[in-house]
Amino acid sequence: MLIKAIYSLLSDNFMLKHCQFLLLSCLLLNSNNLVAKQSKELVFLNWTSYIAPNVVKKFEDKFKVKVRIIEFEDDEARDKLLLESKKPLYDLAIIDGTRIKSYQQRGWLTSITHKQVINLKDIEQRWKDAFPASNGYAVPYFWGTLGIAYRKDKVPALFEHWIDIFEPKGALKSLLKGKIIIPKSGRDSIGAALKALGSSWNSQSPKELKQAHKLLLKQRPLLHAYGYPELDKSSNLLNGKVLAAIMYNGDALMLKDLSPNIAFSIPQEGTSLWVDYLVVFKSSEKKQLAFDFIKFLNSPKIAAENAEYVHFATPNKQAYLHLSQAMKNDKYVYPEQRILNKSVFQKRLPPRVIRRYYLIMADLLQ
Repeated sequence: MLIKAIYSLLSDNFMLKHCQFLLLSCLLLNSNNLVAKQSKELVFLNWTSYIAPNVVKKFEDKFKVKVRIIEFEDDEARDKLLLESKKPLYDLAIIDGTRIKSYQQRGWLTSITHKQVINLKDIEQRWKDAFPASNGYAVPYFWGTLGIAYRKDKVPALFEHWIDIFEPKGALKSLLKGKIIIPKSGRDSIGAALKALGSSWNSQSPKELKQAHKLLLKQRPLLHAYGYPELDKSSNLLNGKVLAAIMYNGDALMLKDLSPNIAFSIPQEGTSLWVDYLVVFKSSEKKQLAFDFIKFLNSPKIAAENAEYVHFATPNKQAYLHLSQAMKNDKYVYPEQRILNKSVFQKRLPPRVIRRYYLIMADLLQ
């Protein structure tokens, strides 16, 4: 309507041509502004509550951008999102060390060099070396352990051994019936069951996997669910619907901040060590912004602030210097060496073994 009104008011051809030019310029300017606004949004695939909100805000304020975080429940859910995306939707993500190689083989990852992220030099070498495929493609974000979180005010047990959550005895069995959560992830749940039976967390033995399957089937009547507890005030561990859960150490400590009744145990047999990495997707149209984000997260004070929030151990040796003494001394964040000596990184398994893990979990979840 506005354009028609302008045309009706103008009879001079010269004026008409200039108005047409001005109108077209305005339309192009608005279009360019919209594209610029969209290009200033960084899309980050991440676990729930796995970055400090204040750290995100500081980055947004410094770079005048918006960080949109898309959360996933487990590794399989994240991989499904990536497989189903038909255009560049995500810029960077958190993945665990065992998946880096497969992401490379799919051609999903772009390289990350010291030139692009100059503070890579501050990452401790052992976390770079934990998964060799990460070299040049992934930046260590946090590392930690898997253990058992429980309500110490309601459960008369310390969960000193993995078997205690799979095959509780006597009154403890009745108390825990319908009140246990274990992960949907086969590498975590099957791995813990293998460890409970005295096998390796990374076992490929059909016999040992069959025994682990039997133990998990025996445990199933005790379960509240396969999944993961919420990490806020709505958590079933806080309201008492769940009394014990297999969880990552930092997540359990986040719940402990909300209630002094939450306790955490790393069983004596040792556990699974993990390293999560930041990766940038080859399909991203904002790679430089993604590199800036990773560099920002690795600046010592920011990395320390982030670690204090999520309660996980930082692989950044300069950030460690900025941690509170309480966190440095927390044995569930930085476990004792005797526990680390009994613990292992999850190895990348051959496809035939991965299929066996998948079939075991599919049977349990049906």
